Amino acid sequence: MNCPPGVLDEVVARLCPAAGKTLREIHRDLQFIAPSSVRSALLVLVRSGRASFEGEMGNRRYRLSEAP
Repeated sequence: MNCPPGVLDEVVARLCPAAGKTLREIHRDLQFIAPSSVRSALLVLVRSGRASFEGEMGNRRYRLSEAP
């Protein structure tokens, strides 16, 4: 799972614990980062327990489990 340096930090900075965002919204916020890198970063966060998601596949809303 390759996550370029800084991508994880950028994704974390844009995931607000109070309001979940969909993958599409996160991509829009992070247009300068390749979508595959953003997905990798989200996967790392979910697998490590730092983020969770709710909803169906196309409408998942990601949420940080703890403050960054």
